[in-house]
This record gives sequence, structure tokens and C-alpha cells, in this order.
Amino acid sequence: MLAVVLRLISGKTCTSKLAHSGVTSVRITMGGNILQIRFILLILLCIWVKPSFSHPHVFIDYIVDLSFDSSGLDKIGITWKFDDMYSTAIMHVYDENKDHRFDSVETITIIDKMLPDIKKKYHYFSYIEVDRKVFNFESITDFNAVIQDEMVVEFSFNIPCPVKTASTTREVRFTAYDETYYIDFDLNNVNVKEDANAAAFNYKVKVSGNQNKDYYYGQVTPEEVILTFQNK
Repeated sequence: MLAVVLRLISGKTCTSKLAHSGVTSVRITMGGNILQIRFILLILLCIWVKPSFSHPHVFIDYIVDLSFDSSGLDKIGITWKFDDMYSTAIMHVYDENKDHRFDSVETITIIDKMLPDIKKKYHYFSYIEVDRKVFNFESITDFNAVIQDEMVVEFSFNIPCPVKTASTTREVRFTAYDETYYIDFDLNNVNVKEDANAAAFNYKVKVSGNQNKDYYYGQVTPEEVILTFQNK
């Protein structure tokens, strides 16, 4: 059918076999208002042909949790909440006993099967800068997978990010995104663990879009969490 439309738009006579309808062949010629017919066919072509900008396919709402120790920033906690459809797909594969929870064995299977690819190809979709320099981390800790309300999958993990205080203000920037835009990351909240360690510092957290990190043909600007802190 697509070939028929393309030939009609070009103004050519077309013969096509329509086996499923029981008609062996049909001969179509252009007539009437040619420009109007071509315009209609062009619209149909746009509907049939899958657009190149057909992303994203997976949606993740995420939360950032910042934790201090006595020296400064200790770790960045991440929680991913998957959309209902992708949650269903994860549960179908990894909730093997279909009890709407991930037991220890199923969680280990997720760690063994899903995480290596996320680490190797996408660096956990997590990017950190410390004082405007790239901070590379090799691994995550405390991974956990849960099913909320029997239908929404959440992954949580910590990124070790030790940043000690100095004589000047320290700055840590965190961004989560997928450059291919297969996955859309939406920042839901940023929390600081308020305890005795955090109380020893003056800190400030803000969130802003960083246009220097625009991706997917410059169409998407990721949200960036910016933490600044120093000793009191």
C-alpha cells in the first residue's frame, strides 16, 4: 500500500495486487483535482510512515537523596519509578512466582541480568560533576527492587560520591538522562538526609535545566541537581 501511495503522489498510474481482499489487481489513475488528491495522499503517507522522532518509550520518575558524613558529601541515593507499562514488562520477566514482590533470589536475578547492561552501555544514566570536573564512579551499592501497589516497579541504589569540605565552597552536580531518549527521566524530588552530619554544613540545593547538556538533536534539556556546601 505504501508503494501505491508513493506512486500516486508522483502522479503515476499504478497497478497493485491486493491478495487479502480477493482482488487480483487494481488499476488506479489520477483524476479530478490532482493537487488536492496528492495533498490527501501525502497526509496518509505521514500517518503510515513511523516518525523518526518517536521517542521516548519508557518513562522514569526519579528521586535524588543526598547524604553527608562527618567530612562532607558521602553518597547520592537514586530511586527510579517506572511507568506502568514497563513495570508490567519487568514483573513479567523477573517476578517469577507472580506474588507481586521481588524476593532475594529475584532481586539477584535483576542485578545479574539487567544491571550489567545498564552499567556498561549507559553508566546507570547518571552523570556527576564535582567542582566542574567529571566524577567517575565504578559501581553502585545497596540496590533494591520493589513492586508498589502490585503494579509499579521501583529500583533504588546509592552512588558513592565522597566529597570532602575544603577552605572554599564545594559544588556537586548530578544529572540523569538517556542520550538516545529511549527513556525519559523526570525529576520528582530532591531530599537531603537531615541528621547530625548534615547539620555541620551550610548547604544549598537547587534544580535547573542545563542547556549545555541538551541531547536528542537539541530537543531535550536535562534537569540538573546542584548541591553547594561548606563548613559552618
